Amino acid sequence: MSKHLDPRVVKEVKNRLKALEPAQRFITAREAVTELEPEIRQAMARGYTLEQIAERIGSEIKISPNTLKAYLYAKETRARGSTAKKAPKRRTA
Repeated sequence: MSKHLDPRVVKEVKNRLKALEPAQRFITAREAVTELEPEIRQAMARGYTLEQIAERIGSEIKISPNTLKAYLYAKETRARGSTAKKAPKRRTA
């Protein structure tokens, strides 16, 4: 293989790379819930249950009511910090 390249070839490759469309990006269900959280909480304030919300978004985002609840409330738990005392570690001999 030659170590010397025609600068026109490099320019052509450079232009093709510049013209690339952004790669499709996928997000996790957790990230989707985080992004949709304000709308989910608004639906809850209007009287919808997590089961109903999960059912409504289920055709696009496969998620169970329990998982939806876990994702929504895990952030609150982390924000508040753990209020329960942790048991002391046992010393092993």
